[in-house]
Amino acid sequence: MQVLVVGTGRSDLPLVDTLLNHGIIVSIASSDGAAEKFNRVKPDIVLVTIEGPLHTAETIEKIVEIDPDARIVAICFGDSNDLRATIRSGAISILLAPVDEELLLRRLEQVAKRTPAIGVDSQSKPGSGKKFLVVDDERHIIALMKLNLELAGFEVATAADGIEAVERYRAFQPDVVFMDLCMPRMDGTEAIQKIIEMDPDARIISSCGIEENDHAAQAAGARDSITKPFGPTDLINKALVLMKE
Repeated sequence: MQVLVVGTGRSDLPLVDTLLNHGIIVSIASSDGAAEKFNRVKPDIVLVTIEGPLHTAETIEKIVEIDPDARIVAICFGDSNDLRATIRSGAISILLAPVDEELLLRRLEQVAKRTPAIGVDSQSKPGSGKKFLVVDDERHIIALMKLNLELAGFEVATAADGIEAVERYRAFQPDVVFMDLCMPRMDGTEAIQKIIEMDPDARIISSCGIEENDHAAQAAGARDSITKPFGPTDLINKALVLMKE
């Protein structure tokens, strides 16, 4: 696999080292020289790490003009508006900084094989007509998940803690819930219990990464669990399976 890393300089060196250590051929370019370098080396994937939506979008657009089928993965640093601008410009997959090494390598492999990740195929709407409630106390995680789920066709509502989650579930009546377990005010496990009391058929996917908490969540009524960090495709696939049950 050959990857063209388009970035801002020294901050990309650890990223480049990670790719090289896993046998990936790496070329490097600045935003100004990215299109020319892309045309010359013809990489399998372009990994864009520029901070700021304007420069990121402009760089991606220039590459897409050369090759509309270019496989571009963007690492984003901003809010949901930045993410939308990046996708509109032609990125087929997005990761939110700081990026976990395992997730980055898995995503590059997916894109190299053209395995759809959320945001890769915006024409595919597997969640069309379905409602998804995202519960997490980290704002940037909510923003990224909401964007990716909406791109997949879901109608999305969000909550930042367990108390909000119970209230939103009652009002929104979602088909699937993503429930982070470690949150203020009311934790995810207690929120799951209250939602199950309200609706025994609720489809809830819990997330924490601590095995003991995952077991407690499933005992409370969660149907499945997912370990952070995860790719949006992983969550979507679990949700689709649950909705078929």
